[in-house]
Amino acid sequence: MEAYKAEKQKLAAKYGGVFLKPSKDRYQPGEQFDGIINLNLLETYPGDSIVLVVKCAEKWMRSYITRDGKHTKSHLGRNKHVVMDMKLPVYKNEGRELQPGQYAFPVSFLIPSQTPPSFYQEGHEWVASIEFKVKVKVETFEPLAPKLEYKEQIIIQEEKGLLGEPMQKTETIPLRECCCSCGETTISLGLEKNALIPGETTNLIFKVDNSQSKYSFARAKCELVEKISLGPYFKSNYNAVVVKLPGVRSKESLPEQKVQLTLPPYNPEKLKVKRIPYKRLTYNNVHTMKDTPNELHLTTQGKSLNVQYFLAVELYFSGIACTFTSPTIMIPVQVFVPSYTLAYNNVVAPLDWNPQVMPVASLTIVMASDTNNLGGQQQGQLVSKMQTNDNYMKPQQNSDYNTFSRV
Repeated sequence: MEAYKAEKQKLAAKYGGVFLKPSKDRYQPGEQFDGIINLNLLETYPGDSIVLVVKCAEKWMRSYITRDGKHTKSHLGRNKHVVMDMKLPVYKNEGRELQPGQYAFPVSFLIPSQTPPSFYQEGHEWVASIEFKVKVKVETFEPLAPKLEYKEQIIIQEEKGLLGEPMQKTETIPLRECCCSCGETTISLGLEKNALIPGETTNLIFKVDNSQSKYSFARAKCELVEKISLGPYFKSNYNAVVVKLPGVRSKESLPEQKVQLTLPPYNPEKLKVKRIPYKRLTYNNVHTMKDTPNELHLTTQGKSLNVQYFLAVELYFSGIACTFTSPTIMIPVQVFVPSYTLAYNNVVAPLDWNPQVMPVASLTIVMASDTNNLGGQQQGQLVSKMQTNDNYMKPQQNSDYNTFSRV
């Protein structure tokens, strides 16, 4: 397979190369995407058009085992929700092959405001992602001709400058063991703010009134809890931060405690380089995946993938009791993007790069949910708008016989 791909790439390089350069390293939902398609043709190419394919999809996979008597069976659950899949024409050279030369095609389209933010996370026996990809294709009318195409993964993030607001919650929790009542305990929890940024330190204030309880609690735990939902059935909780404190005895109270929680850092690099090879991942690949410690992700609200965060206090009971649930109080918080700079382009243009610049192709895309009964790419062709005036590709006499290369 690798040898076949290498041979195809070698054949494509004979004709030249194509590359998409976005105007920035990340975009927000509802923002205008601007970029330039650079095309370097070394020979006449048997094709007459250039298209842009815009795709956004939520994907997740998880491994699990079912048991039937003495027999066990391994399963790989998977889901893919297509948010958008559009094929947008950028340039059409009617009835003509594409001639050698250097060309630049500015492209622009509005990213729909409902687009979910980029996401990638590996957990215990599961992996999930939200990927936004833009591919440039030089379409050929010769079935055996090598493909000239380039794909760029674009980071979509909501950069909200929220300061958050203080939050307070008090909850009285009945304590039961089997069918017997064992009193109640009251936990009060206060937060400085409900909007957090990875890497920062926040204060959590709590107190416990255990005077009406028959139980003693060995310790109290202050936690940042991440709750993941993959589809309607699979849910996973992960404690991203845990601070342990002395507990409280039966018939006593724990006075107000002020606890500092330092959030793990954020790693945006994974959003650019990590993706789920949906058709190639196997049960064994996913089954060996583990939680990624010391790394925080962002609050995410997708169609089949949801990530929520809570600051919580949990009272830990160290004794033996049947059907006993540890008293816990939670307040939802939002985790937002910190400021960062990300290298997003490592492709080097040929020497003496001086392309003929074409008019801007202004494109329109719609969400998959708005396409009625048409396929995403078919609907994209119907609603796309472009400027084709003067987009006639004229040959250049002095073209550079090097194509684009990565460093």
